[in-house]
Amino acid sequence: MPCDGTGCNWVYLSCPGSTIGLEYLGDGIIYIARYPNQFFISFDYGETWILLSSIATIHHAISFESLGNNIFLAGFDARHYVYRSIDNCQSWTRATWPATTDPNAILSLNNSLSIIGGNNGAIYRSVNSGLSFSLQQTLGTDSILSLCYLGDGVCLAGTRNTGKLWKSLDYGASWSLMQTLGSINIETISNSASGVCICGTSPSGQLWKSVDNGSTWTLQSSLDNVVSIRKSACISDLVFIVGTVGPQIHGLSDILIWRSGDSGETWTLSDFYLRSWPWMPCLVFCTESLALASTFTNGFLYKTGTPFPPAPIANFLGVPLYGFSPLNVQFTDTSTNNPTSWLWDFGDDLFSLEQNPLHTYTTYGKYTVSLRATNAGGEDLEVKFEYITVLHPPDPDHTYSPLWSIPIGRL
Repeated sequence: MPCDGTGCNWVYLSCPGSTIGLEYLGDGIIYIARYPNQFFISFDYGETWILLSSIATIHHAISFESLGNNIFLAGFDARHYVYRSIDNCQSWTRATWPATTDPNAILSLNNSLSIIGGNNGAIYRSVNSGLSFSLQQTLGTDSILSLCYLGDGVCLAGTRNTGKLWKSLDYGASWSLMQTLGSINIETISNSASGVCICGTSPSGQLWKSVDNGSTWTLQSSLDNVVSIRKSACISDLVFIVGTVGPQIHGLSDILIWRSGDSGETWTLSDFYLRSWPWMPCLVFCTESLALASTFTNGFLYKTGTPFPPAPIANFLGVPLYGFSPLNVQFTDTSTNNPTSWLWDFGDDLFSLEQNPLHTYTTYGKYTVSLRATNAGGEDLEVKFEYITVLHPPDPDHTYSPLWSIPIGRL
């Protein structure tokens, strides 16, 4: 069956260079950690990039994560540093990191809690937004390669060599072994909102699936001509994508991306293909219609799908705001983010689907007016209470007397 849907067709974008990590923050804003120690931002879904900062170290980043509230963490190998930024990657300081181990994987749980998986099964935890870390628990003796947060305090961790999957129910404070998959590496774990999780392994290229938030796992499939499933991302409850590495031939491998549209039951090959040094692209889910992939060796960036626009912010004007009936009011849509449809409620049981309607009020009183503006990214409602005042028309048969007068002789 041919691949069909988001994750199937990929196009090339510009990219600053070899990518260690991608973080999507919404509204088209993407951050990249570039090898060895530079950080870039894009405001247009990866179309153009701006250099933010560099860290003066001879080592290179191996992990990168946004904690929210403008805070980022970056882990570096060799000297085992963890750096922290509190201004959206514009400047960096060393976090208090007690380990002599590589910070292989960083996971944000909320704005204050984060965990790092290191070598020798070490799980480190921070309760102060990454300012300092302490050893929380040792999960055996094998390195922690992958971490995944499922929500409500539930975390998963996968190990190197022994294929062990661990689970925490209390934001990484304590861990229990769920299952041992064999003598393999758990390279990546991702999950959907419905409790479906998948993990990819090496060197066997196996895909495992859980339907109970990571408590039990079954072997789902082994992808053809794949030795390692390095990265994965969940696009929706049904759609997962994984990045794979094939066997090396003369030092190079086929880098491919596969897609499942049925929660990991079956997989089809996308049109993404790269012959490269065997380092899998980073994958990041942006919206249900957009995902990004980047490569390490040549720094290519690819996207699939089309991003949803930001939802409208509804607003409007009416002229005039008061007058005698019948009162003709010209309403003008002033919503931002390019709405494509409009629903007006004029407060007198009459409605309009026009963008800028002209409406006539025939009965005196005060009227609350609302506008619901919609586009592919969502909708927004603006309500203005007692916005229009319609006065009773004057009686043409009534003679009006002045309230006061001045005798002519007194002027």
